[in-house]
Amino acid sequence: MKKLKLSLATLLVALIATSAHAQLTVNLLLPSQSGPHNGTVFYDATLTNSGGGALDITGSSFTILGAPAGLNLDDSPLFSNFPTTFAVGDSFTGTLFNLFIGDAATIPAGTYFGDFTVETTAGNTTQNWQLTVVSASSAPEPASVALLLLGTLVIVRRRQRSVGKDRSERALQDQAGA
Repeated sequence: MKKLKLSLATLLVALIATSAHAQLTVNLLLPSQSGPHNGTVFYDATLTNSGGGALDITGSSFTILGAPAGLNLDDSPLFSNFPTTFAVGDSFTGTLFNLFIGDAATIPAGTYFGDFTVETTAGNTTQNWQLTVVSASSAPEPASVALLLLGTLVIVRRRQRSVGKDRSERALQDQAGA
């Protein structure tokens, strides 16, 4: 009976030691990004099991500081882009989460901060992120600029024709008067 207890205790310690060594590292490729109103920003990451045992992704959680209404985080890419089980040494890169930026009425331009946590059977790993919401540029769209240039060219061409026509008429009048 004593041997059985000792064997079970040894097995339990071995199992705890193995799961304690499993570790998922999360490396956001661009933790600080910017995006316009009504846009989406994609946060890509590399997830690596750098521990001594396999681990499973069990969930995620996140915090958006100040919780502005116009900023929404979508964590579904974690579950669609990465495997749920990581063997020792496994590493995968892909989109980890998306941030949807609302219109200027729901979120003012500025810098926002938060964190994203990947929950695993071996513990949780958290990464901080930063987002700068930029206002729409006051510069006109390229199509508007092209249309403006085309209109200007048409006006210039018409003026050239009318000036040329006036000169031709004067030359004919001068010839008729001579």
